[in-house]
Amino acid sequence: MAARGITTKVEVFVPFYRRICVQHSRWLDQRQLDLRNTPEIVRAQQRHRWITRRHGRQHAGDGFGDAVHIVERWLRRGNPQALHHRCWQPRLARLGETLQALEVHVPVLHAVTYPEIVALTGMLASPFWTAMANSDHAVNRDRFYRETARRLGVPSVDPTDSLDPLFQWTYDLRYGQIGR
Repeated sequence: MAARGITTKVEVFVPFYRRICVQHSRWLDQRQLDLRNTPEIVRAQQRHRWITRRHGRQHAGDGFGDAVHIVERWLRRGNPQALHHRCWQPRLARLGETLQALEVHVPVLHAVTYPEIVALTGMLASPFWTAMANSDHAVNRDRFYRETARRLGVPSVDPTDSLDPLFQWTYDLRYGQIGR
């Protein structure tokens, strides 16, 4: 907009699957972050677009919304294994941010957690993996949790913690509160 001489604040609708200008490595939000030092966030954008093409906007949008909600609840719970504190703090530093504690209401956290949100979106948007999570067989549900942990880069995801937001998502899916 500046190249066109427009210097006032401009609001632009950005679809959920376009969070980043890949060409300029910029986070498209109120505060445009320079992502050149965080290539994993840019790669997550490319993955997110692939998920949207593969599974369609509806499934990808539902999965993305659920993934954002789950990651935010993990963050509020303070579960260090699920939250990737070891990778989020360095990402914050590479973005030039210095937060003493990760708090949900800080807008930059959406960019910092975006790779994990997209990884979880891939699971929650996939008809195959949602069928595994919705299965009556514990072996299939365990397979879903193992693959989720692998994609998130954590040793494991605890499928027995009834307060865990991912467990609650699978419970809601199995008992009809989520229509997929």
